[in-house]
Amino acid sequence: MIAWFPESVDNTSIGQRSRRLLTLISVCRRFRDVAYADASFWAGIVGVARSQNGFAQLLERARGAPITLVPPSSANTLSQMQIDYAVNHLDRLAALVVDVGK
Repeated sequence: MIAWFPESVDNTSIGQRSRRLLTLISVCRRFRDVAYADASFWAGIVGVARSQNGFAQLLERARGAPITLVPPSSANTLSQMQIDYAVNHLDRLAALVVDVGK
């Protein structure tokens, strides 16, 4: 496995993770194949998906790996579909960050 994600799970690092992954898969076919084969890459950025299709695609690529649900900094909150998924699949969560307000 290639480890290139920071350990923190704040919303800034999630955005950085997704940008790094996109950069990695655009280098060459071999890098893309390696990234697609490693579920942990995708499990770490599931929270960036804003559409239902994007979320489903990232979950599929993450396969059974524990996922990280952290809202991207642009949204500052998870979507309702992501919240519903988290509530119904607590066993899949490696990290969940939510803002409960003040």
